[in-house]
Amino acid sequence: MNEGIALLSNNCKAQHSLQYTGGTNIYNFALSLRSPRDSVIYWDNISTYNEQHHPPAADLWDTDFIMVPKPGLTINNTSDNWFSIYGYYVQTHYTLCEETQFFKLYKREPNAIP
Repeated sequence: MNEGIALLSNNCKAQHSLQYTGGTNIYNFALSLRSPRDSVIYWDNISTYNEQHHPPAADLWDTDFIMVPKPGLTINNTSDNWFSIYGYYVQTHYTLCEETQFFKLYKREPNAIP
């Protein structure tokens, strides 16, 4: 958790919104970041979404930053499955901002269309 807080502290301001894909979006609370509109509060690829039933990628329109835990860091490979669904949207609307041992942080492109 400390590495995630340090990563976000270096890149995010209070007015920014963050979507954390590794389960509960705990970092918003820890750093007083804004939760994105239309956001899922808890990502779990068994109980809240799957390949067939999931929120549309366009629901990420209000997300300034997306923090993705690296493989093996989440239960049930939540982040891997999340990225298999939303990865194309992230790659076309966001840029890899910074990468650490445990996380990848993506920042929305300034002119990205939802």
